[in-house]
Amino acid sequence: MAVAATLLKRAKGDNILTALFTLTFSGSYATGGDALDFATVVGFTNKQPDVVTINGISGYEYLYDFTNKKVFVFQAGSGATHTHTLHFQTSAAANAVTAAANQLRTPAAAFDVAGVANSAGEGGVVAVATGGAPAELGAGAYPAAVTGDSIRCVIQYIRG
Repeated sequence: MAVAATLLKRAKGDNILTALFTLTFSGSYATGGDALDFATVVGFTNKQPDVVTINGISGYEYLYDFTNKKVFVFQAGSGATHTHTLHFQTSAAANAVTAAANQLRTPAAAFDVAGVANSAGEGGVVAVATGGAPAELGAGAYPAAVTGDSIRCVIQYIRG
């Protein structure tokens, strides 16, 4: 239930302050996000950042809730199947597909070749999973992919 932020660099421009952190997650995730108040981490106790960008490499998504000062962890959606169907007409001439000595002809009726799971290893039309909406990580111990992730966080304060 802890998110630790370690400051790596801080840079100040004319109207902007940028800080780069690594984030480390440990313990258990609480549904609704884990507390992380950047105001206390950066040292500006009276101001929250204007921009927070969090990126990891494990496939999980991390979002910052400015209002509640929490980090949400999302896992990839279960995925909907995206498939292509190859349709053949009833005309034998329209269906003549030649590859070397092989020919495909079916004058009797139209037919479809539906996608198959990629793991079938047979080639041809393939059904591909295309992610769904990400879902918030459930309450409980953080997965190893999160605790071992290399997570960078950039925050910015914009003056004016």
